[in-house]
Amino acid sequence: MNNKKKWNVTNAKKIFNQPFFDLMFKAQKIHRNNFLSNYIQVSALLSIKTGLCPEDCKYCPQSAKYNTGLSNEKLIKLEKVINAAKKAKKIGATRFCMGAAWKNPKDRDMPVLESMIKHVKNLGLETCMTLGMLNDNQVNRLAHAGLDFYNHNLDTSPEYYKNVVTTRSYNDRLSTINKVRNSGIKVCSGGILGLGETINDRISLLVQLSNLSKHPESVPINMLVKIKDLEGLGSGGSGHITGYHPLHKKLEIWLSNWLKFPRALLFSSGFAANQAIINVLSRIFKYIFVDRLSHASILEASINKNILFKRFQHNDIHHLSQLLEKKESRSNSLIFTEGVFSMDGDQVDLKKLITLSKLNNNYLVLDDAHGFGILGDEGKGTSYIKNIFPNLLVVTFSKAVGVCGAAILCQENVAEYFLQYSKNLIYSTSMMPAQAGTILVALKKMKCSQYLRDRLFQNIKRFQISAKKLKLYKYSNTAIHPIIIGDSLLTIKFSQKLQEKGFWVNPILPPSVPVGKGRIRITITAMHRESDIDNLIEALFYAEKNI
Repeated sequence: MNNKKKWNVTNAKKIFNQPFFDLMFKAQKIHRNNFLSNYIQVSALLSIKTGLCPEDCKYCPQSAKYNTGLSNEKLIKLEKVINAAKKAKKIGATRFCMGAAWKNPKDRDMPVLESMIKHVKNLGLETCMTLGMLNDNQVNRLAHAGLDFYNHNLDTSPEYYKNVVTTRSYNDRLSTINKVRNSGIKVCSGGILGLGETINDRISLLVQLSNLSKHPESVPINMLVKIKDLEGLGSGGSGHITGYHPLHKKLEIWLSNWLKFPRALLFSSGFAANQAIINVLSRIFKYIFVDRLSHASILEASINKNILFKRFQHNDIHHLSQLLEKKESRSNSLIFTEGVFSMDGDQVDLKKLITLSKLNNNYLVLDDAHGFGILGDEGKGTSYIKNIFPNLLVVTFSKAVGVCGAAILCQENVAEYFLQYSKNLIYSTSMMPAQAGTILVALKKMKCSQYLRDRLFQNIKRFQISAKKLKLYKYSNTAIHPIIIGDSLLTIKFSQKLQEKGFWVNPILPPSVPVGKGRIRITITAMHRESDIDNLIEALFYAEKNI
């Protein structure tokens, strides 16, 4: 569309800061107004000239400035382009894109490029090329040959651009786009995320794209994948042998610095981390006291060990104190609890528990799987609400972080003890380096995403206001909200009634919860729209009425 409106940062921010699903909904409406409702165009991309590009784009392995193992290749033969285009059409592509690693094409290359365009168009495919910067003559020749689209990304904001490319200016890019537009060729121009830019840079990129003389017909948004940081998928073995990668170390150091513990140890899952805690620390502590509603990983490890294991009433400091009063367990005990309990959504009274554990010099372990990323300063978790800390902290990467795996945060000597005695570390293949790198990226994003945490608690508040009118609702101030039905058959029926209204919420039944405590567990997220929550409330009232 022609761009009659002059965009500014304020306009762009309003769009950028919308809830994701609201944005997707509006985008879908625009899509349906201009295209077939469920149509997705499939495009194929072919590199027609690879390697030794003279540009220094920091994200590109084709640059001659970096040693990436790519050799300089000539422009490929026309026959290969035609065969590749035929294969693309056969698998459903309707647009065929051809890219060359050039700063700009030479005039001697133009006849071959024109021939490629014509032959691909004869196959009934749209054509697209990305060849670097163009002069007026080259643009006109491409247009005359019938080129449909020309790709020339802006990459990032004007302000951050010098950190990405120095061999051409931002105005050079804009100049090429203007020449392409004036020739009648459609513009394909977007950007790349993950270059080290800030949120404001991304918003500035939106402003630049919006203020082109005409909006681009295609806006590709790419996410940079730092191949050198992935180093393949497999770790190669146990961390004790060959499986400890620089990315594992990088993640451990970042975590320990951020969470203010001397050491961090990585595990493949929260279940594995908790089992390691019991297996290792039971060599030191004779007695283990566990909150009755702690996760199954702790209960299973404790039951199967030849240790003195006791469960205290849920969140009952007085009951725990009574158990600790016995002379033999007073000062040789490990206490295990959770920051946010996974089935009830309530929180531990950490201050009282730490006071009690210090009173007799006991060792406190806090599993903060459901508090990490949500509570406390920068989403650091339960301990960071009031900056009071257990002896050992467990965080997981499968909840708020959105990946998988876990970490134990502890003192140096404790970490060394785990490295010597934890079978979960010694005899288990370590997490993939790519996974460690992904977790680190996600953690850094989570750290600076307070706006998402604010939105989450707005959604929680909206849910609470209406849900308290439900007879079966158990109040929670976290993201987890249980609807406790009790009877297992009624719980299953409740779940089925929700499914009738379009909500897939599976029942949680014994042995995951005590007998007579069957429930539906609702988890609120920052991505839920107000209408999602309102529709869920309506469905919950329907289910409660009809079981």
